[in-house]
Amino acid sequence: MRVPSISTYVNSTYRLGNLTSDLQNANEIVTTQKRINEISDDPLGLTQVLSLKNTLGNFDQIERNITMGKSWLESGETAMDNVNTLLASLKAEVIRLSSDSMSANERLDAVETVENTIRQIVTLGNTQVNGNYIFGGNKTDIPPLIYNADDDPPSIFYQGNNSPFEIRTDRNSTVQVGRDGEATFWDDTININSSNNTIVFKEDNGHGSASEKIIEATVPDGTYTKANLEIAMQNALNNASADKGYGVVYNVTYDEETRKYSIENDGSHNGYIRTEFMWETGGDAYVKNIGSSSGLNPDDISLNLINKQALTLGTLESSTGKPFKLTWNKSQSVWEIENNPGYILPSTLEGTSESVDIDFNEDGVADISIAFDQPVDDNAFVQFDIIPQKGDHGLADEIGFNEENMILAPPTSDVPAVFITDIVINTAGNNTIIFEEINSTGGSAVLTANFNTSGADVTYTDMDSLAQAIETEMEAESAASGNSIDYEVSYNPDTSRFNIRENGSNLNELNIQWSNSTAAAQTLGYYLLDDSVTYPKTGITIDTSNNILDFSESTGGAFTTLQAVIPSGTYNDLSDFASAVEAAMEASSGLSVNYDVTYNQVTEQFEIQGSGGTGLTDFNLLWASGTGTRWSVGETLGYDISADDTGAGLGPYAGDTSPMLMSLYSALIDNTNNMLDFEETNTAGVTTTLQAQIPIKTYTSVRELEKALESALNKSSFESGNYVYYDVAYNEAGNFFEIQQTSGTTLTSFSLLWDTGINSSKSIGDIMGYDTSADNVGGGILTPYSSSSGSAPVWISFDSTNNAIDFTETNIDGTVSQEMEIEIPAGDYRDLDDVATAIQTELRDQSPNNVDYIVSYDSSNGFMIKGSSSDIKGFDLLWQSGGNADRSAAGKLGFDPGQDQSISFAESDQDVVNITIDASNNKIDFTEVVAQSKGKTISGLTASVKEKVYTSYTQLALEIEKALEKESGENGKQVNYSAAWDEVTRKFTIKEEGTRLDEFHLQWQTGDNAPVSQGGTGQSIGSIIGFDDKSDDIETSLMSTRNADVGIFNTLLDLKSYLADNDRYGIERTIGRLELNFENMTSRIANTGMKYVRLETRQEIVKEVGLSLSERKSMIEDADIIQSVMDLQAIQTAYQAALASTSKILNLSLVDYLR
Repeated sequence: MRVPSISTYVNSTYRLGNLTSDLQNANEIVTTQKRINEISDDPLGLTQVLSLKNTLGNFDQIERNITMGKSWLESGETAMDNVNTLLASLKAEVIRLSSDSMSANERLDAVETVENTIRQIVTLGNTQVNGNYIFGGNKTDIPPLIYNADDDPPSIFYQGNNSPFEIRTDRNSTVQVGRDGEATFWDDTININSSNNTIVFKEDNGHGSASEKIIEATVPDGTYTKANLEIAMQNALNNASADKGYGVVYNVTYDEETRKYSIENDGSHNGYIRTEFMWETGGDAYVKNIGSSSGLNPDDISLNLINKQALTLGTLESSTGKPFKLTWNKSQSVWEIENNPGYILPSTLEGTSESVDIDFNEDGVADISIAFDQPVDDNAFVQFDIIPQKGDHGLADEIGFNEENMILAPPTSDVPAVFITDIVINTAGNNTIIFEEINSTGGSAVLTANFNTSGADVTYTDMDSLAQAIETEMEAESAASGNSIDYEVSYNPDTSRFNIRENGSNLNELNIQWSNSTAAAQTLGYYLLDDSVTYPKTGITIDTSNNILDFSESTGGAFTTLQAVIPSGTYNDLSDFASAVEAAMEASSGLSVNYDVTYNQVTEQFEIQGSGGTGLTDFNLLWASGTGTRWSVGETLGYDISADDTGAGLGPYAGDTSPMLMSLYSALIDNTNNMLDFEETNTAGVTTTLQAQIPIKTYTSVRELEKALESALNKSSFESGNYVYYDVAYNEAGNFFEIQQTSGTTLTSFSLLWDTGINSSKSIGDIMGYDTSADNVGGGILTPYSSSSGSAPVWISFDSTNNAIDFTETNIDGTVSQEMEIEIPAGDYRDLDDVATAIQTELRDQSPNNVDYIVSYDSSNGFMIKGSSSDIKGFDLLWQSGGNADRSAAGKLGFDPGQDQSISFAESDQDVVNITIDASNNKIDFTEVVAQSKGKTISGLTASVKEKVYTSYTQLALEIEKALEKESGENGKQVNYSAAWDEVTRKFTIKEEGTRLDEFHLQWQTGDNAPVSQGGTGQSIGSIIGFDDKSDDIETSLMSTRNADVGIFNTLLDLKSYLADNDRYGIERTIGRLELNFENMTSRIANTGMKYVRLETRQEIVKEVGLSLSERKSMIEDADIIQSVMDLQAIQTAYQAALASTSKILNLSLVDYLR
C-alpha cells in the first residue's frame, strides 16, 4: 500500500517536535539539576517540596532566634557574674569593717565604696544587647533600673515589667532569655535568723517608769514569704505581750499593692496602752522590770536613763541574776546598793529620800537619775534589771521600718479630768452623819453631827471647806455628848475622796453609820455600809486543848453530869466569849436551863449563873473532877481548876483571876532555867540534897507549870527514898507562887537552895519570882515558901523566834508603805505593861509616816494597838502574810497568827464626782476612715452623750462609748468602741475596739462642735474630759516607712546607713545578707546557664532535623545528574537521528506531494 507523502511528513514533524520537547526538558533538568521544574513535572512531589521548604524556612528563623537568645543569655550571665564579683569583694570589705578595731571614720570612708558598688550594679542591671535592655522584662526599650540617690532615703526604682523577654524555639515552645529585673535584684522570701529575728517594744499604761515594760518578741528562724511573715510577727508580738507585758493583742498585715506592713492594736485591752516600737534603739542598753518595796507606789517612780553607753554589765548575766537594788537608809541619808553586777561603785550612794543619781562609768556625771513623787520611807527600795547593749538584731529593715522609734497609742486625755463642781448641803437630808464612839472602857455613845444648821441650803465649791464643816460638827457633838474626841476630816483632790478619822487614839472603836446617814453617804462618795474603825486587840483562843466545860445539874436530888463544848476560834471581845460559853452550856443542859455568863469589868472576872429551868435547884462547875478536865476551859476563863466550884445553888460562880492575864502566860523553860535544888531532912536527922528537873518547853498555862514542878519535886523525892508529896500553887490575887510539903514522909526540914544549890545558875527560881540571892529555909512544911518577897513572876518571854511584828501603813494618797518590821526586845517580862511600852516604842521608831502609836494592856482588853495620823488612812498588822510570820509575836500577844489585821479609816468608796452633761457640752465629732480598693470611704459623724448629772467617771466613760457606737451603727461603719477611765492617770481613753477602721479621728478642733474660737458651736465634750480642743486626735496603725523589699539593693542601701552611723551590729548583719544575695544571684546564674545549654541543645536538634528534611526535599526535587546526562545524550542521539531521517523526507518536492 502506498502512503501518501503528506502523512509521512506530518508524522515526521510530530515526532521531531516531541523529541525537541524531550530534549528541552532534559536540558533543563541537567541545567537546573532539579527533577521538578514545573508543577506538571510532579504535582504531588511539588506539594511535598513546598511543605518541606516552608519547614526549613521556619528552622532557619529558629536558629536565628537561638543565636540571638544565646547572645542575651551570655550577656545576662556576664552581668550577673560581675554582680557576684562585686558582692564577693564587698563582703570581704564588710568583714574587715565589722572588726572592733575599725574606727568610725574608716567606716564612714567605706560609704563611697558601697555607693560605687550600687551604681555599678545598677549599670549592670541596665545591660543592653543590640540596643535592648535585657533586665527589663519585655519592656526592652527603657532602662529598667533608676537610682534615686538624692531621695531621703535613697531608693532604686524598677520601671520594667515582670514578663521576661522570650524567644520561640519551635512552634509551641519558648525560652525566657531576658530577665525580670525585679525578680533578679529583689527576693520574694525573707530569711529570718538570729541576726534579724527580734522586735523590741515598750508597753506603757501611763502610770510611771515602773509601769513601763520593755519586751522582746522573737520571730522563729526560717524562710518566709511576706504573707507568712505577717502571721509570724503577729504571733510573736502577742505571745510576748501576754507573757511579759499587758496582754495587748496586735494585728499585723502586709499589703501586696503598697508592699508595706502595718501594725495596730486591736483595742481589746481595756484602757490606755502606749506601745513604742524601738526600731532604732532596741539594740541599745536599757533598764526594765522596775520594781519597788510594797510601801513605795510604783507610779511615783520616775527613772531617767541618761547615758545608755555606761550600762556595760547586765544583771541577768551576773552571778546572782538579781535586779540592781537601791535601799534608802534614813538614819545615814544614803542609798545602799545590792546586787551590783560588777560596776565600780561604792556600797552606798549619797542622795535624798526624793532622788538618787547613779554614775556607772565614773565620769562624774549621772548615768541614771531616779526621782520620787513623794519622799520615800526608811528601808524603801527600788530595783531594776540592767540590759546592756546587745546590738541590733531587729527585724525592722526587713519589714520597711527603718527609721526612728514609732509610737502606737490611742487618743487619751491631754490633762487629768477633775469633775468636782458645786455640792449643795441641804437642811433635811445630806447634812447629818450618825456615828458611834466606843471608849477604852467599852462605853458607847451614838452621836449625830449636823453640819448645816443655817436653815438654808449651803453650796460648797471648796471641798476643804466642806471637810472642815464636818470636822467641826463632829468634834462639837463629841464634846457635848461623847468622849471629846479630836477628829480629822480631809478631802484629797488627787483622788477626789473624803477621809474621816480620829486624830489620836483615845477610842477603841469608831463606827460611822452610813446606813443611817444615806443622803450624806451618797453626797460624800460612801457606800451605804457602815465604816468601823476597830483597833487590834488581844483575843482569847479556843481550840481542842481548852474547849471543854464539865458541869452538873440537880433538881434537889442527885446531880447529872454534863459537858459543854465551846466552839473553836479567837474571841477578840470578852463579851463574845461569854456568849459562846453560855450558848454551849445551854445547848448541853438536860433541864433547858438559861445560863448567864458575863464578864465583870470591875472585878475583871467571869461569872456563871443559872437563871432557872425545869426544876433546877443547883449546878456545879466540875473543874477538877470532870471527865474533860484535861481539856478544860476553866483556866482560860480565869477559874482555879484545882478544885470544883460547888455549893452555891444557882450561883453565881465567879472566876479567880483575869482571864486575859491567864491567857497571855508564856514561860520558856530551857536548859538555862529548868532546875530546882532542894534539901529534905527526915525525923532521923538525915539530910538529902536533891535536884528537881522541870521538862523543857514553853508553858502557856500557869497551872501547867505548877503541875510540872510538882511532878519534878515528887519524882526527885521518891527516887531518893523519902516519898514526899509537894504542892506548887500560883496565887492569882497576890501574883506569886507558893511551894510546900503536903503529905508523905514526915520531914523536920525542907529548904529551897536557890543560892547554894549546885544548879543555882540554872535555877527556875527567877522565872517564878523568887529571890534567888538567898535560899529559902525554915519553912515549907507548915507554911509555904512564897515568891512574894521577890519580884513578880516572869509572865511572858520573847526571843528571836517569837518577837517580830510586820506592819504596813497606807498613806493618805492610798500608797501602801513598804513592809516594816519591829522586834520586841528579847527577854523576860514580869509586867505586861512593859511589853506594851516596848512595842509602842518600836512602832513609833519604825513608822514610815511618824505615827504616834499607842499600845496598851489591860486585863479586860488585853493588848491593844492604836494608831492614827493625818498622814495615813490605815495600817495593817501582817501576822500571817508578813516576811517574818514564822517568828511572829502574834501568838505570844494573844493575836491570831493565822490572820492579818487591817485598820482602815473611813474614806469615800468612790470618787466624789458631780458633772452635768447637757445639750451645751455633750457632742463628739468623729470620722471613720476605711480604705477600699478604689480609695477611702469616710464617714463624718457626731455622737451625743446622754444628758444627765454624772457621779462616776466610769459611768460617763460608758455613756461616751454607747453614744459613739450608736452613731456609728446608724450612720457610720458599725464600729465597736471602747471608752475607759484610768483612776491613776485620771484620764479618759477613747479608741476603736477591733481593726475595722484604717483611721479614727476625734475632731475636737475641726468638728462642727469645736470651740467657738475655732468656728464651731462650742458644744463638744472634749475639754470637759481632758482633751485639748485645739487639735484633733487621730488613731491609726503604724505603716512601713519604705517598701518592705529585700534583695541586693536593700542590703547595700542599709549598709550605707550602717557605715554612716558606725553601727557595728548592722554591719555584721550585712555579712549574712550579702552571703544570701550572693547565693540567690548564683542560683539565677545557674538558671541562666541551664537555659543556655537548653538553647544549644535545641540548636543542634534544629540543625540535624533541617539536614534530614533537606535531604528528603532533595530526594524528591533534585535530579540524578548522571542519569539526566545519559537521558539527555540518548534524547540528543534520537533527536539527531530524527533530524536526519526527517531531512530526507523533507527533500521531496512539491510534486511528490501532489502525487
